[in-house]
Amino acid sequence: MENDLAKFKRTVTSQNGEDGIIAEVFKRIGTENELCVEFGAWDGKHLSNTWNLWRNNGWKAILIEGRKNKFSELNNYVNEYHNVSASNTFVKIEGENSLDSILTRHSVPKRFDLLSVDIDGDDYYIFKSLKKFTPRVVVIEFNATIPPFMDVVQETGEFFGASALAILNLAHEKKYRIATCTETNCILVNDADFYKLGIVEPQLKNIFPEHALTYIISALNGQVYLSKRPWHVYSLEKQSIVKLVCRTILKWMHIRNSQHSKLIDDKLIPISIHGEKNLNLSRKYTQ
Repeated sequence: MENDLAKFKRTVTSQNGEDGIIAEVFKRIGTENELCVEFGAWDGKHLSNTWNLWRNNGWKAILIEGRKNKFSELNNYVNEYHNVSASNTFVKIEGENSLDSILTRHSVPKRFDLLSVDIDGDDYYIFKSLKKFTPRVVVIEFNATIPPFMDVVQETGEFFGASALAILNLAHEKKYRIATCTETNCILVNDADFYKLGIVEPQLKNIFPEHALTYIISALNGQVYLSKRPWHVYSLEKQSIVKLVCRTILKWMHIRNSQHSKLIDDKLIPISIHGEKNLNLSRKYTQ
């Protein structure tokens, strides 16, 4: 069956249509306990992948937020909802604040319906550290500015995240398959439930949001251009030099072997951008 999950994108509070996809996934595989866990939960609603479930569909929820100011907003907001438990905790890779430990303290069943992971950095490592629990569906953030053929994972504690391929390879190790992805999240389903979707696991390149990629293009005179403004760069000041200074990859990022490993050096090369300048071409670059 054709993978048609992307057409169910619908946003209630999620960032890129995850609400609609999640609803369709559970329509197909069914629910077991209608329990969702989300971290970082922010204020409980902003860009939430679970708000629609516990607010509009009666699910139980455990919402985890580490920052005190955001947790205060979260706690005040969900205080009237008896089906929601809020925790002011920074989720760690190991120790008493590991995800396994937190879920154990909240008496979460070993197999629960949905886990949403969005902490802008160590998402990969937190998912990898989960050993005692098997969420049926996992929504996990990835860095969509990394091409789908690159297996890239940051070192812990950074804010770079992981590539979709890195998430996919980890998912396979943990007996999950990818159902689809949005511009920000991979949606994974446990092997035991995946067949209920009625689809085959798609190839990552066929579902990857390529419009998130920015290419570096060099002119024959050595001038360097970006194909468009990078997603996570909010300003490139005109009349100034913006230096994209990159540390050695071995210090803060792992780039593992892939079919395109020859395209990758062991260092990121710093470049300078002299303000913003549009390059007029007779044929525009299109996706």
